[in-house]
Amino acid sequence: MHDRAETAGLPAPTAGDGPATEHSAYAVIDSGTTRTRLRIWQGHTVVWEEKRRVGAARTASEGPGPLTLALGELLDAARQQATLRAVIASGMITSNVGLFEVPHLSAPASYQALAAGIRRHALSGLGEMFFIPGVKTLPGAHENLYGDVLRGEEVEVVGLRELLGLHGEVSFVHYGSHHKLVRTDDHGLLGSLTTLGGELLGALLGHTILVSGTAALSTLGPPDPEWWNRGWMAAEQSGFARAAFSGRLAGQLLGAAPEQVTAFLLGAVSQQDAILLAGTAPLVLYGHASFTEPVAGRLRRQGRDVSVVSPELSERAAALGAVRLFEGSPYA
Repeated sequence: MHDRAETAGLPAPTAGDGPATEHSAYAVIDSGTTRTRLRIWQGHTVVWEEKRRVGAARTASEGPGPLTLALGELLDAARQQATLRAVIASGMITSNVGLFEVPHLSAPASYQALAAGIRRHALSGLGEMFFIPGVKTLPGAHENLYGDVLRGEEVEVVGLRELLGLHGEVSFVHYGSHHKLVRTDDHGLLGSLTTLGGELLGALLGHTILVSGTAALSTLGPPDPEWWNRGWMAAEQSGFARAAFSGRLAGQLLGAAPEQVTAFLLGAVSQQDAILLAGTAPLVLYGHASFTEPVAGRLRRQGRDVSVVSPELSERAAALGAVRLFEGSPYA
């Protein structure tokens, strides 16, 4: 395993609340829009994890109570598993609809700057925590005319670069509630680009006329490649709105099964997000396999340098990246 203090240019850990050791246990909190997960990182791996279905969406509508309660339960359970050296948090928990806002750093943001930007804060009932900042891409030209923001992906890409032994410029595309491109190099994060791809698919499958003729993603399995490609081509040729309705027509007039219609819609949404796949840097795809696998297959047929990360590895990377940044901070 590479030493992140060397591969990312992070400073070596300094003395803090006791020396860090190979077996130091860290509670790593990843709190997003709809879900909060706590992992214990110890001995170069995740030794325990648990999650709750609460995040920034509920905090925005109901206040901090539900998330604070969920975190209290998670931390109580974690402290029964190990003696924690630090509690490290990233994601939407550091936003204005989280529990402690940390301003974004501006891209390009070095790994050292991310580590130095970590903030220590004690929350009532939860204790002392260390919050990792997100990164904003300021408005520019072309595809980033309006700029971009990210929270949480910064720790994932730090961890993935180490676990995969990556060097030089590498672009990561995460498929989740939002689909996000994060460009990186050996020094830091260069910028990002986000779409509503995941939420858009969820809206199509749950809140439109397409509901009756589609299958739930949780039951789908690998998307039918022929119908996935049909969806991509329909969006490319006719635009996304027409392609989406064509999914209904495929079921009614062509006899497509619900699983095939869902694969068709996955292809259409993927084509809408083709802007995330532009460029010449090697690509690493991670997140929902219903997107990563077929997208990777299409790119490989075009001769692109692309790899897919398993959910298990990307989850491990999220914990590792948070710990590496903390180890490079003034608090370590």
